[in-house]
Amino acid sequence: MATTAAGVVKQAVSSQSRENTFTQKDISDVWTKYIKLLYKNNKNNLGSILSANNPKLEGNKILFSLGSVLMKDQITRIKNHLVDFIRNSLSNDFIELIINIESKEIATKKYVYSDADKLDRMIKDNSTIELLKKTFHLDV
Repeated sequence: MATTAAGVVKQAVSSQSRENTFTQKDISDVWTKYIKLLYKNNKNNLGSILSANNPKLEGNKILFSLGSVLMKDQITRIKNHLVDFIRNSLSNDFIELIINIESKEIATKKYVYSDADKLDRMIKDNSTIELLKKTFHLDV
């Protein structure tokens, strides 16, 4: 049976892989250490984002929920470093981090520009304005 260079490399990589077991508490402890490291390096914004929620463990996947797309973008920038920190701290090369947005609906604010839009908005907020409009035969 002939072995290729790729097969030898794959075998070498798999023999070096670490797969120690860990618990939810272990994840929480390492997560806290990383947050402290961020604060120590004056990355308070990132530290407070990671402090917003507790990560949840599902197998080798760490699920972390955030409240906005902006928060996710900021954490995505440091995701590789964070995952490497967790993997090295827990001696497990198979750990994955999945970041989700908590809110299902992202509210979009509708701006009111024209007079007709403003009136419609006021009527929506206060139905008695519609009565005034009809009583005084008002048009926009």
